[in-house]
Amino acid sequence: MNIWSITSLIPGLIHLFLAGYVFGKNYRKRSAMIFSLFAISLAIWSFSEFGHRMADTKAVASIWMKIGGIGWCFMPSLCFHFVMVFTQKHKNSNKIINYLGIYLPPAIIFYLFLTTNFIYIKEPVKKYFGYTAVPGKYVWIYAGYYTILYLLIFYLLIEVIHKEAGIKKKQAKPILVGSGIYILLSTITNIILPESSILIPELGTFFSIIWAISVFYSMHQYQLFEIEPSMENHIKTPQKYELEQGQAYYVIEDEEKLYEIFYDQVVHGSHGLCMTKYSSGRIRNKYNISKTPILQLTYRDDSPNAASPADTNGIFSMVSEFINKTGKACILLDCYHEIQIVNGPKKGEDLLIKIEDLCSKTGSNLLITVDASIFDSDLLAEFQII
Repeated sequence: MNIWSITSLIPGLIHLFLAGYVFGKNYRKRSAMIFSLFAISLAIWSFSEFGHRMADTKAVASIWMKIGGIGWCFMPSLCFHFVMVFTQKHKNSNKIINYLGIYLPPAIIFYLFLTTNFIYIKEPVKKYFGYTAVPGKYVWIYAGYYTILYLLIFYLLIEVIHKEAGIKKKQAKPILVGSGIYILLSTITNIILPESSILIPELGTFFSIIWAISVFYSMHQYQLFEIEPSMENHIKTPQKYELEQGQAYYVIEDEEKLYEIFYDQVVHGSHGLCMTKYSSGRIRNKYNISKTPILQLTYRDDSPNAASPADTNGIFSMVSEFINKTGKACILLDCYHEIQIVNGPKKGEDLLIKIEDLCSKTGSNLLITVDASIFDSDLLAEFQII
């Protein structure tokens, strides 16, 4: 076996696994679907490179290269689309214009690659590391296209890191670093050096492993795609608090009772999500909650399970994704007053109404502790005192 082909095979297997793993765990989430397609594009590129380096004839190598064009032509657009969804920049723009702007250029480049010598010369050449393509006269079109997209990707990620706090910021940092290193190294080995007539194997597919590792780190350390449900061990004692499905409850300024009710639900078969102003360690030690996911709403940047209390859209998105994955759940919110202070009464109430409405529609329960005097009377009517 051509030893250089291994540098393409290994990344292909990694990206294929990554695509399946992310989609299998988070298939309802749009960002996960687009991310999986991006990983598949990297896998196609890697496997095609493995194929043409192993090929015995120009004809076979040419077929493999044409297959690979699907991967490397659409790879930058899929990456850009993923980052747009991740940073929520897609929400206020026209979808049709978005899709045309993102995917029409790579479609044109792919067509030119298949039918002309503009991007790469059709006939591959044999090097010591196997068959490879020779850059065409207008390869700069592709280089310029992906340079613009990657600069936009860096801008969006840097903007998130600069403006956001908590979990969103921490998710973006490893993606920015990993993609930056990967793009720099792959551009040097796949574009700059071949254009300078320096004969070394293209290693862009191999360096894409760096990018994969950075995404894995963000997924597992900072819950990139969504909070993973985990149920407490069931206990056989009778349930003390029977809650009506889809009903929201509030406890008047009694945190101990709030967590007693929540604990009673999660140890009797309910999926729970705790959103708190306290650290997860404190909650787990004080209230004997060992497995249930805990999200701390804080501006501090030293906890992997944290979100900014100012990010009301992000908070609702995490609750929505959690309920979509579990079917129904018990949501505890013991930091509503802090959310109101940060965002103002109107925005705080809007968030609470959205969460309460979602719980009502899905048969989930919402538990909060609050001073009733800060509640709007209409909002208060939607809750039951417990």
